[in-house]
Amino acid sequence: MLIVNLKLNNTYKQRVEHFEDKSNSTLLKNLHLDWNNLIGVCLGGSDIRNKENPPFRTPANLSCDAYKVNHANILNPLEIQAFPNLFRLNKRTCELEADIKSCKLITIPNNKYTTTEELVTQTIINLNLNCDRLTTDRHKILIAYNKEIGKGRQVQDREVFSKLVEKWFSKRFSNLFTTRRLLLGKHAELFLEKNNYDG
Repeated sequence: MLIVNLKLNNTYKQRVEHFEDKSNSTLLKNLHLDWNNLIGVCLGGSDIRNKENPPFRTPANLSCDAYKVNHANILNPLEIQAFPNLFRLNKRTCELEADIKSCKLITIPNNKYTTTEELVTQTIINLNLNCDRLTTDRHKILIAYNKEIGKGRQVQDREVFSKLVEKWFSKRFSNLFTTRRLLLGKHAELFLEKNNYDG
C-alpha cells in the first residue's frame, strides 16, 4: 500500500488533485480512487488573499488546477518526456511559449489537437501559466540569472554556467524549475541528462 504523507506545515504548499475529472463518465473506471489519476499540485495562487491592494488579484492570477478550466486536453505532467523541453521562455515578456522545434520531435499519445505545438500552447492557456503572478516571478529569476552571469563574466569565470546549474539544481525541484532550465539552456540539459533527470 502506498502511503502519502502531506505535512500540514508544507514549505512547498502542495495538495493532491485528480488529473482526469472524476465525473468523466466516458471512462469505465472509478477516477475517484485510481492512484494513476492522483497528482501532486501546487496551490496555483489560491493562497493569495484579496485584500484592498493585493499584488495579484484572483481569479485572474490563479494557475494550474486552481484556475479551474476544462483540463480535458492538456499535457499530463506524468507523461511528459524529460527531453527535449517542449517550452521556451520569451525573455522580453517572461511568458512561456511552445518550443516549435522541440514540439516537432515529439508525438503525444491521445493528443486531440493537430500538433504537439498546439497542445503545448493550449496547455499554457488552459492552466493560465502566463498570468501576471507567474511572469513577475519569472522576471525575478531572469534578473537573478543576469546578475550571476554578469558577475561571472566580469571575473572571466569560465565555469559560471556550471556553477549556476549546480546552485539551482542541487535541489531537484527548485521553484520555477522550468524557467531556470530554459535560462540555462544546454548547460541545464547536460546537467540533467548526466544526473538521469526523468521529468
